[in-house]
Amino acid sequence: MRRACDVCLSEATIYVMSWDRTVTGLSVGGTFLQSVPAAAGETAVGDVILKALESVRENVPVPHPDSRNAGKLDPFTAFMGFTSYREFQKGAKVCKVTLRDEAVRIQPQRIVDGGRGQEPVRGAEASSAPLSKELGAAVLKALGYTAEAMSAEPDITGQADRKAMIPANGHDPGIRRRDMRGADLHGALLKGMDLAGADLRDADLSDADLTGADLTGADLREAILVRADLSGANLSGADLSGADLSDAELYQGLLIGARLVHSRANSTNLAKADLSDADLRDSDLTGASLNGANLRNAILQRARLREAYLVGTILDGADLAEADLTDSERTGNS
Repeated sequence: MRRACDVCLSEATIYVMSWDRTVTGLSVGGTFLQSVPAAAGETAVGDVILKALESVRENVPVPHPDSRNAGKLDPFTAFMGFTSYREFQKGAKVCKVTLRDEAVRIQPQRIVDGGRGQEPVRGAEASSAPLSKELGAAVLKALGYTAEAMSAEPDITGQADRKAMIPANGHDPGIRRRDMRGADLHGALLKGMDLAGADLRDADLSDADLTGADLTGADLREAILVRADLSGANLSGADLSGADLSDAELYQGLLIGARLVHSRANSTNLAKADLSDADLRDSDLTGASLNGANLRNAILQRARLREAYLVGTILDGADLAEADLTDSERTGNS
């Protein structure tokens, strides 16, 4: 099986996206989207690339032509925060990494046709690398990120307080781009990603894996998070007004002070989530599980909680004026 991923260098951050194979043999952008500071080192970069290659799927359905809006950036470009392909061409370097029969090939690429395709950079020969920590070194070299450049970067591995801010697969908060409005991130693997303060208005994050992600202060208004896995994610202070969280997994999620006005969370699992001081006015929580959740001082005016599970839910100081609790299960509340 041939596996491939794109590796991009932009503002000292490495971005990686997998390429899936369709039933017709064509390649389409995959669901693996992750980033790592280039200064994190060759091993960290190589590990992310290997994960991308391992995530490649075969025989996926061919995208319907109507699903490809010519004026819309692809998920990878949107994930990096670029607003146009021209900006991407000027501000990023790209190479394609392919794996076949344990042989890895690294080919520098350039964007052509306004972002509709790629082609090898003229005069840039493809290189090879073993499936080891040397893979990261070879890719960084192909992207022009040399040992001298690495030594010039801040030493993030030797600073415990700074390292704590940068997850192994996340952005350096000082350099990350955050504008992902309307991005198509359906099914994306964003586990543990640092997306604090990101602008994800109207983004499609349905079926995405956001377990343990940092979305503090993120703007998720009108975002689609249907069936997304946000277990243990931190959404404190985030704005989810009008967002659709139906059937999403938010077990032990942190939503302290989050805004969920007019949001939809039908059959959503919010068990043991912390929603203290959250604003849930006019939200639809029909059939949602809030067992053991903390709703202290939350605003639930006119919220629909029909058939919701509220066993052991903390409701001290919560405002439930005109809330609909028809057929909800409410034992052991405090």
